[in-house]
Amino acid sequence: MTFSYYLPTKILFGFGALKGLREEVENLGAGKALLVTDKVMEKTGIVSKVSAHLDGLGYDTFDDVEPEPRVEVAEAVARKVRSSPYDLVLGLGGGSSLDMAKLAAGLATNEGEVRSFVGTGLLRRKALPTIMLPTTAGTGAELTVTSMVTVEGHKRWINSPILMPTVALVDPELTMTMPQSVTAATGLDALCHNTEAYLSASANVITDSAALEGVRLIVDNLEKAYTNGSERPSREAMSLGALLGGIALAARMVYGHSVGYTVGTRFNLPHGVSCGIPLPYIISNYALACAPKMRR
Repeated sequence: MTFSYYLPTKILFGFGALKGLREEVENLGAGKALLVTDKVMEKTGIVSKVSAHLDGLGYDTFDDVEPEPRVEVAEAVARKVRSSPYDLVLGLGGGSSLDMAKLAAGLATNEGEVRSFVGTGLLRRKALPTIMLPTTAGTGAELTVTSMVTVEGHKRWINSPILMPTVALVDPELTMTMPQSVTAATGLDALCHNTEAYLSASANVITDSAALEGVRLIVDNLEKAYTNGSERPSREAMSLGALLGGIALAARMVYGHSVGYTVGTRFNLPHGVSCGIPLPYIISNYALACAPKMRR
């Protein structure tokens, strides 16, 4: 058995983890930060919860992130982060906000249009430090090296090791305001991440361990979190399952997400829903080829 696994991100997990935000910002020596988020976070009061831990620290806010962000949004956040000497980027929200925050950190140090970096390994200069604060339990974007953008109606990825977050601060308290539709869609996304990574030819003992526990947590708790969003144990389990999915994604995925990107952009479906549609067929197709693993 031979494999490699690299995870440079510091993880803070659990209810109350948000209290450690200020210490992490200070540890990074940040003088001025950019908070990347969306307007829903403002309306739900989550921005206020986070800003309470940044009192006295200099930061600006970019809150124009949209679901499945278009390349034009990425260009706007690039202009913002390049307009001032920021030395830290904070991502607050779902996968779209986290992806734009990671991308902002990379674009701050790499000149060029966003389109020129679509693909793998084209962002090369070291990015600004980043702290990710997910408010959904699904995308695992707090632990990946990828930012997704929509270019002319097609989902495209910008993939580079420099985009790996510095800190992932996962406080399930931030997911408590998720509506049922978002709970379901992001939960499906997390289930797909764990399942596809487990079936990947690049899987290893570390990603398999994370994926199996992630699947168990999500299967046992998604319906509970959907039915009663204020139930703390199920919200915590879902956040952990999504986090483990991010760890498992180091193994890469099988073709489910490729189908999901196509279906989602064509029919304007939430990402998790579009990826969840082909999941039963993927499991069925891999059942024989991966029979020993499927029995687990």
